[in-house]
Amino acid sequence: MVAASGRVHGEEHDYTLFARGYLVDLLSDAERAEAAEEECRTLIEAWERREGDDGRRHAQAKRLRRGRLLLDLGRVAEAEEEIRVSVSMARELYGPTHYDTVNARAWLSTALRRLDRFDEAEAEMRAAAEECAASAESEVDSPLLTALFTLADLLNVRRRDEEAEALWHDLVNRTSAGLSPTHWRVRRARRNRVDRLRVLRRYAEAEAEADALVEESFAAVGERHDESFTALRTRAMVLDDQERYDEAHAAYRDLLARQTAVLGDGHHNTLTTRHQLATSLGRAGRHEEALAEYTEVLQGRIRASGPDAQATLVARYSRAGALTRVDRVEEAEREYRLTMEGEARVLGPDDPSALLTLVQLAGLLRDQKRYEESESLFRRVVEGRTRSVGAEAKETLAARHSLGNVLNKLGRFAEAETEIRETLTARQRVLGPENVGTLWTRHNLGTTLKGLGRLDEAEAEWRAVLEISERVLGEEHNCTVRTREALAGLWGPGNDQSS
Repeated sequence: MVAASGRVHGEEHDYTLFARGYLVDLLSDAERAEAAEEECRTLIEAWERREGDDGRRHAQAKRLRRGRLLLDLGRVAEAEEEIRVSVSMARELYGPTHYDTVNARAWLSTALRRLDRFDEAEAEMRAAAEECAASAESEVDSPLLTALFTLADLLNVRRRDEEAEALWHDLVNRTSAGLSPTHWRVRRARRNRVDRLRVLRRYAEAEAEADALVEESFAAVGERHDESFTALRTRAMVLDDQERYDEAHAAYRDLLARQTAVLGDGHHNTLTTRHQLATSLGRAGRHEEALAEYTEVLQGRIRASGPDAQATLVARYSRAGALTRVDRVEEAEREYRLTMEGEARVLGPDDPSALLTLVQLAGLLRDQKRYEESESLFRRVVEGRTRSVGAEAKETLAARHSLGNVLNKLGRFAEAETEIRETLTARQRVLGPENVGTLWTRHNLGTTLKGLGRLDEAEAEWRAVLEISERVLGEEHNCTVRTREALAGLWGPGNDQSS
């Protein structure tokens, strides 16, 4: 089609360039992002050869399109550069508060987020929101809402939950008052507010918002639309949060029946609901039922997406955990190893999900007293997390704590002391001296000192832990109980008390 148009009208005729624009979209939809990016780059050059604002308007839009494709390809620094040019062109063409300008700035903030430059991303969107608010004719002008929605999304990512919830609450109110009741922005704001309220454990408010979201979704798109299914799943998750498991399970099963009738039992979203049901059953202690559901999900994921799809690997990981909880340990180990192999191929060895699978497998091996194998895996986790998130990240220190514990189990107390003292120093600095993780590391240090025969030092360490644990965690907390037991058995024969 593009070639025919080019022969009849010339390679840079409007019809030809529009056809090539459609080609970019088709390539992108077919997940051929590299071909789409190359075509888009050629298209930009053609529009920029045009004189006048019409060519510049098309070039600006295509630069933004190319920036988004570069984000899809993971070429984020190039994407930032391209999108910045698009922002600058939009400012000149339309002014700072035009929708096209604000939309380009929103994508710029996305690129900055991907580069971990969160402060710059936030500053960009706060400036856009302030400029739009100063010139907006109403509180629901599209450029202003675009800026505010993007800013709220950024606050979500930064886990500034109180601020994010307050902004989403404001957006729910202003869109509900100023837009049609069926406008998509109302539902998106409400859905995001539910998510923040859940994180903040304000469940009564979350449930009320979820009920409103379901009602609005049914009115806007009908009961058989996937957006309505998402709203129903959100409401079920709020019931889950409150440990109202019977109600939650009934809600999940009702939703599964609806989705199966419309989408089929192998659809991605149907399987997602079944996965949530399995997780809820596990939380309720119904582990055999949870395992059966996870097994269905895994089989469905393999059929739909193949064994190495990320959703399949998540399902396999979850099934491994369920197998552990019903004491089918050999099967659980096999599932963890298959997950580990798939994640290494698909995600890379330092991906957080891949490292979490290693942690679970290492813990399983430790519990079977296969300490040398467990040690090897925990060392891999420490090395991977040090590379990916840093030596003093909470996740890295948690892995070092577990490594120190395994060294204690192996009776290699001199090595354990070095590992545990370094971990304790970092945890006291990062988490604070009264954090439960810090206290468990101090508890393990007491075990090391006992193993080295330095009983007076072990006693002093455990007494310090016990004083803080009783005061901060309470008399019945596991750390308090285990430390008290360790002290009681210190001066006579007893079992290893390390956590």
